[in-house]
Amino acid sequence: MSDFLTLQQKVDLARGDFIRIAGSINGEISWDQCELLIKQYCPNASKTQIDGLLYDADQDGTSTIHFDGFLTAILYFFETKVDQHGSTLPDVEQQQQRLNDFVQKLFEMKTAGIIINDKIEELADQYNIPHQ
Repeated sequence: MSDFLTLQQKVDLARGDFIRIAGSINGEISWDQCELLIKQYCPNASKTQIDGLLYDADQDGTSTIHFDGFLTAILYFFETKVDQHGSTLPDVEQQQQRLNDFVQKLFEMKTAGIIINDKIEELADQYNIPHQ
């Protein structure tokens, strides 16, 4: 979904698509239709994430999703920031832990006699540390 749209604009577009498929805001769509609609707006969303949210949204167990359940699911993805690898961006504590783990690994490699200059980019990727 285009990053230049506001959250409200994204929700309005998704609402319009839901209504187009369901026939009205009070209608419902199938689990599969809802999954496809979420994937259309959130291509980096994993099947596991989508299935978990749709499981919660399918309150009556009929594999149909009402608008409120769809909205909850789509808002989760709209409000969750995702990096270029499709991973949810870490919070400050997670970032610090990754950095600490990265530095610790560098010291372990240096102590073991490994020339770390050749391994820094590989380690940065492994610990998801941004680099040039």
